[in-house]
Amino acid sequence: MAPSFMGCKPQKRWLALIATSSNVPVFLGWGRRLVKVAALIVGAGRGHRFGGIVPKQYQTLNGEPILYHTVRTFAEHPEIDIIQTVIHPDDIKLFQNATKDFNLADPVWGGKNRQESVFIGLQQLKAVNPARVLIHDAVRPFVNFTLISRILSALNDSSAAIPL
Repeated sequence: MAPSFMGCKPQKRWLALIATSSNVPVFLGWGRRLVKVAALIVGAGRGHRFGGIVPKQYQTLNGEPILYHTVRTFAEHPEIDIIQTVIHPDDIKLFQNATKDFNLADPVWGGKNRQESVFIGLQQLKAVNPARVLIHDAVRPFVNFTLISRILSALNDSSAAIPL
């Protein structure tokens, strides 16, 4: 797999660094927007209504955790540049197992509710300044390329889109 910066797919761009007296380069900026499309996958919930010992995003579906299926679709879509996940801190081992096959940005810890978790994820994405952000629930593994592409197409004419 090609090297990445914060889980971003490699793109043609230039990096501006300046040397300092401590011999540690300081990041000045990119020659163009670093990330065009980010996927924010929110999976910090506990799944109490679902039941079980393991949160539902880590339950197995077709031999893999549900989160694996969700992340795979976004990771394989050619227009997604970075995937930022929001998880519960108690789930780090489950998360690492479910996503070991993917080059993702480091997860961030979720908040008290979904709204706060989405906000935390968006705050984390500010560092890469995406032009567009797709927000998706970790326990919705049946998202497909067509749906993602339709949403991205809709965003050409609007600042927000919800699939119907």
